[in-house]
Amino acid sequence: MAENNNLRDNRERQQEMPKTRPYRLTMKDERKDKTVFSFRMSIWMVALLSVVLAMLTALLAILIVVRTPLSQYLPGYLDVTQRGEVVDLAMRLDQLEKENQLRASYLSNMTAILQDTRMSADSIVEYDSTVVRFGDSLLMEASAREKAFREEYEQRERFGINAALGVENPTVAFMAPAAGTPAADSLRADSGRKVRLLLKGEIAVMAPFAGLVTTVDLTVGEGYKICVLHNDGYLVALSHLTKPLCRPGDTVKAGQVLGHAGGQSDPAERWTDISLWHKGVELNPGDYMRF
Repeated sequence: MAENNNLRDNRERQQEMPKTRPYRLTMKDERKDKTVFSFRMSIWMVALLSVVLAMLTALLAILIVVRTPLSQYLPGYLDVTQRGEVVDLAMRLDQLEKENQLRASYLSNMTAILQDTRMSADSIVEYDSTVVRFGDSLLMEASAREKAFREEYEQRERFGINAALGVENPTVAFMAPAAGTPAADSLRADSGRKVRLLLKGEIAVMAPFAGLVTTVDLTVGEGYKICVLHNDGYLVALSHLTKPLCRPGDTVKAGQVLGHAGGQSDPAERWTDISLWHKGVELNPGDYMRF
């Protein structure tokens, strides 16, 4: 009878239990075999708690991204303006680093020159001591013709073939720096080697050849003066410019815009002067350029 009553009580309890399966979170102390914490919840409470935890985690992640500099490293998060500023700052930092390296190299070279610690670049100085060097047994001196040939060759190598021989029709030709009309006074023989171009308005002044910008100077009342040095020793000077678009040390190509000229309000002041040099010898720009 007692067993029947127990079975009946168990069946009644199972019928009275809710259909939802309960879950219990229990924390026990194994050393003392004692329950420290126990919490019971249904499956709906577990699902609700999971959703709340996921929402809190997402909200925390959003706050971290928005309030910390971590957003700058996430691709696609920044807008176009902010990304442009970051790229511009990175390029400026790279240019400053290159400029710092160039200045450090220049300083080290100057220090080596002042302290006379440079290595000799002459390979003839160092030779094998076992080689016996005999003098000229014939004692033949160089003739006058040979000495003249040596001097002529040295002049050609030092100042250039065209400058040493006085060639009026050179074999090289450069493009005109600007579109203008040469002034009649600058084409005369007694006017010097400088050519003055008269401009109709503000135009772009271009590099006649590829080279390195050496100087960009400003003279009060005269405007800017830009000098470009070619690899073969040609140097062109463009003066009376209103606005430069290059800096000293820039490498330019033939046809690249160096600045603007002819932007003065007075039409009589709209001109630019062109001078051409080759290894210390002033040349006539009209022989090398077609205006």
